[in-house]
Amino acid sequence: MTRSLDPTDIVEITSGAGVETPVHGWRAKCLQRLVRMDLPVPRSYAISARAVRAMAQGALADTVALGALFADGSGLVSVRPSAVKPEWGGPGTVLNVGINDACHARLIQTRGQDAADAIYLGFVQSYAINVARLDPDMFSEDGEGALDRALAAYRNEMDEEFPQDPVRQLTEVLRSMARAWDAPTARLLRQAKGAPEDAPLGLVVQQMALAIGPGLTGSGTIQMIDSVTGLRRMTGRFKGQMQGRTRGQGAQTLYLTRDERGPALEDLAPEVFADLVGFCLAARTRLRDEMQIEFVISDGELSIIDAQRVQRSSRAAVRIAVALAEDGIIPTEEAVMRVEPRAPRYHHARYRRQPRCGDRQDRLHRRRRAGLGRAGRGLHSGPPRNCARRHSRHACGRGRADGTRRHDQPCGRHRARAGPALHRRRPWHQH
Repeated sequence: MTRSLDPTDIVEITSGAGVETPVHGWRAKCLQRLVRMDLPVPRSYAISARAVRAMAQGALADTVALGALFADGSGLVSVRPSAVKPEWGGPGTVLNVGINDACHARLIQTRGQDAADAIYLGFVQSYAINVARLDPDMFSEDGEGALDRALAAYRNEMDEEFPQDPVRQLTEVLRSMARAWDAPTARLLRQAKGAPEDAPLGLVVQQMALAIGPGLTGSGTIQMIDSVTGLRRMTGRFKGQMQGRTRGQGAQTLYLTRDERGPALEDLAPEVFADLVGFCLAARTRLRDEMQIEFVISDGELSIIDAQRVQRSSRAAVRIAVALAEDGIIPTEEAVMRVEPRAPRYHHARYRRQPRCGDRQDRLHRRRRAGLGRAGRGLHSGPPRNCARRHSRHACGRGRADGTRRHDQPCGRHRARAGPALHRRRPWHQH
C-alpha cells in the first residue's frame, strides 16, 4: 500500500523555521540566512530529504500542503535541488510549475501575449522532456504557433491533454527529480566528488518572480570578486526578458556597470543596482564568504532568488581567504584552513623553470625515449627535444649562431652522457 508523506516534511523557510542543512540541504539553509537579512526573497518552502526519498519510492504527497505552495503569489513556483553540499550537484531547476490554460489567460492580461506564450511554452517543453521523457526533438521549436504545436505533440504522444492541475504538475516534477537523484549515473558522479552512496537530497519550492514581461524585466547574477585572480572586480550579467532557457520578445544581455560598449543596468536602474551592490556586501559579511547573488527584476521590482559561493581558482581562493581575514570577517586560523594544501603550489605553477640539459627531469626523459624508441629497440631518432630544438636555453651553451643545432648533431655533453649509439641516425629500412 502506498503511504502518504507527513505534512511536517514541508517547512516554510522563515527566520525561525527549523531548517537544517543535513535535513533540508545547503540551499534551503542559505535561503533562510538571506531571509534573516531581510532581503527580498520570494516565499519559499523546504522539502526534507526523507520526503524526497519517499517520493522516489512512490509515496504520495499531501495535496492540501502542496496546494498551499501556490497561494499568495502568481500561481507559479520553481523547484530547485538542495543537497547537503553544493559540489554534489543535483537535478536541474524546473521553472514555472503550475501554469495552465487559466493561468496563461491571466498572464496575457498582465504580461502580454508574447511573454505568456514564452512562459507556457518553456514549461511544456521542460515537462515533456524531463518528466514525461518524450523525444526532445519534438519540443525544440519556438516562434509563432510553437505553443499550440507543443501541446498537440504532447497530446498525440501521451493520449491525454497536458496536465492542467498545478498540484499534479508539482507532484510529478518532485517525483521526477527524486528519481533522477537516485539514478546510477548521478550516484557515481557525486561519489566521485566525495559524497556517500546514500547522500540525501532536499528540494526547495519557491514562488516565481517572473523575468519576462513589461518594463525593466529580466534575470541575472552578480559577484564582487574575480573568480580567476581573486581581485576586487564586479562581474556578472543581466539578461533582459530571459529566464532560464525561456526568451521573451526583445531579449538582450546588458552590462552591470557603465560601459561604453553598450547599455548597462547601472544606467537604466541606478537604484536597483545600488541595492544589488549593498546586498552583495551584506551577504559577504553575514555569510562570511564571497557570494554570487542570483536575482530577478520584474517590472523594476528586485527579488533575490539564490546565493552561492563564488566559483574560484586556487589562486583566487588564497587571495579571498586573506582578504576575509584582513577585514575581520573570519579569524586567521579559519582562513588558513580554507586554503587547500595544493593551492600555493598551483599558485606558483606557471613560474616553474623548464628542464635543462643534464638535470634529472631531462635524464628521465632520455631514458623513457630510449626504452620506447622505434620498434622497441631502444633506438632514438635524434637527441632529446630540449637539446636539439631549444639549444639556446641549455646549460652547454654550444650551437649555431642563431642558437639552434641540427637535429642529427647532438651537443657534446649529450654525446658524452648518452653514448654515440643512442643518437645514431639509421636509415628507415634498418629500423
